[in-house]
Amino acid sequence: MIDILINLLAIIIKFLYLAIVSQVILSWVIVAGIQNNLIQNLYQISTAITNPILSPLRKIMPSLGGWDLSPLIAIILLRFIENLLTN
Repeated sequence: MIDILINLLAIIIKFLYLAIVSQVILSWVIVAGIQNNLIQNLYQISTAITNPILSPLRKIMPSLGGWDLSPLIAIILLRFIENLLTN
């Protein structure tokens, strides 16, 4: 039973990792000027998924002049949690 729970948490962590990476890439695409309904919808979905993780990190991290490092910190924390679960 514990193995199933650990595997489920590992899948959720991988899904969150994918959502964070996709949000970062989509934000770059939008800044580059490529905007259509599909990209906007995917960005809104990925933002809705990742905001509960990234918003608290953004509040505690210092401002770096327009650079948002919260996705990087979130990925590092998720990797750390995943390593704790699998070991």
